[in-house]
Amino acid sequence: MWTNSSRFKRWLALGLLLGCAGCASTPTASLPPSRPPAPAPAPASEAPVASLYPTESIRTPPARAQASLRLTEQARELIAAGKADEAIRTLEKALNLDPQNSRSYYFLAEAWLLKGDKTRAAQFNRLAESHLRNDRAWASKVSAQKQRIKKNLARTP
Repeated sequence: MWTNSSRFKRWLALGLLLGCAGCASTPTASLPPSRPPAPAPAPASEAPVASLYPTESIRTPPARAQASLRLTEQARELIAAGKADEAIRTLEKALNLDPQNSRSYYFLAEAWLLKGDKTRAAQFNRLAESHLRNDRAWASKVSAQKQRIKKNLARTP
């Protein structure tokens, strides 16, 4: 009797071990990955536009946002060259691509100020102010622009 009980316990232990081992040996192909796959790197031709974001960390925005930023940079150069009408058209395209491109509102105010339309400049300055209030560097630029617009409005007969 003693040998049968001992033999039974061994078989029971062996069966439990094999049963547990069978449950634990799930094929790795059916397991979900431990972390999501890394995104593919952006092509070299789509480098981030850093000149409009000097205080922010460099990150690659989506393609529409990149195109919008490039147009905003072109418009900034057009304003510097005194070409207000071309700059306005370019900035409108930039905002059509990415309405969240808040710097475009600032440069639209600059273009309208250059063109001499202080009312529209003030409207776009208010939009820039509402969109850029949390960005210290740009908030100070918008505030200075607002003061210039007010001075120009005061001089208008």
